[in-house]
Amino acid sequence: IHTQGCHQMMDEAEKDYKNMSDRIVASVEVMKTSYADFITEAQTSAARGSSMANGWSIGCVVLRPREA
Repeated sequence: IHTQGCHQMMDEAEKDYKNMSDRIVASVEVMKTSYADFITEAQTSAARGSSMANGWSIGCVVLRPREA
């Protein structure tokens, strides 16, 4: 009876571990996609900013020279 209880607990622990692992993998994939989207948007924004007349782009911030 003791051995059977141990096996049942181990099986449940393995199922829980697999579920947690699957959720972590899914979360990582979502984060990778979100990060890729963020980088693409930042690069697009930076490219638009760097093509502005009389302006320079640093990341997503556009700096304009002061007028004399």
